[in-house]
Amino acid sequence: MKNKSILYLAAIVLLASCSAKMNIASTSTKTVPYQDNNPAVVAGGTVNAKVLKSFARVYGEIPAAKWYTAGNGFMVKFNLNNIDNTIYYQTNGSVDAALHYYAADQLSPAIREKAQAALPNYSLFHVVEVNKNGVTAYYVKMQDATTIKTLKIVGEEWEVLETIVKR
Repeated sequence: MKNKSILYLAAIVLLASCSAKMNIASTSTKTVPYQDNNPAVVAGGTVNAKVLKSFARVYGEIPAAKWYTAGNGFMVKFNLNNIDNTIYYQTNGSVDAALHYYAADQLSPAIREKAQAALPNYSLFHVVEVNKNGVTAYYVKMQDATTIKTLKIVGEEWEVLETIVKR
């Protein structure tokens, strides 16, 4: 659990370092209970019907999804196929940003090859995929015997954002 919390914290820090094209505004969040009987009543503490419809169209029914208010919209957190997801919605139902947290073995072969070519002596162990404004960035955690590096890959470009020395 501690490692997962550290990875989520690292993802938040990484998100802050996104390029201007991928800038996600920080928002405060509070719990908003989901109610099947009347999802359109936002003032009553439920999630906007347009947002729920948009979510269901892409992900289907996810009973364990946790909904929150976020800025002028909503945020949902859920796990699907061993991927932890955080999706930010605008009130009109459109997706503002999507974050996907998963193990390295779920990374696409093309991105895996880019990461391994960038740091050939390192092994991959965790990925945060960020989708914003039609751009996808991959934050790949890689390690060797003495260090952990965070590699950011956007398109054909990559950069090392962080290097941590193991103790």
